[in-house]
Amino acid sequence: MQQELYQTAQLVCGIFCLGMALTLLKSFGYYGIYPYYRRIRLLIALALALLGAGCLLHWHLGCQPVWPYTLLLLAGLGVLIAIFYNIYEYGFRLDKYDGTPRTDL
Repeated sequence: MQQELYQTAQLVCGIFCLGMALTLLKSFGYYGIYPYYRRIRLLIALALALLGAGCLLHWHLGCQPVWPYTLLLLAGLGVLIAIFYNIYEYGFRLDKYDGTPRTDL
């Protein structure tokens, strides 16, 4: 019973993460007037896609081999660390200021 619950949770998490990544990428053009948020949305979509792929791969393989799941989760966590480092370094304006006047105010 506990193993079935774990496998169902892996499937739901994988589908949810991939769906959120696709939603972020689908609405990517809508935020074209906000260029400062494009990189953060792309990094979040990449992290969600990696985590979702890891969950689905782990579910598909019967939750037996742990190394592919671990590698994908570590890659997703690496992308999340890059996101937080960019926020720490540049604030919420994630692109370096190149001297041009901002048009998104």
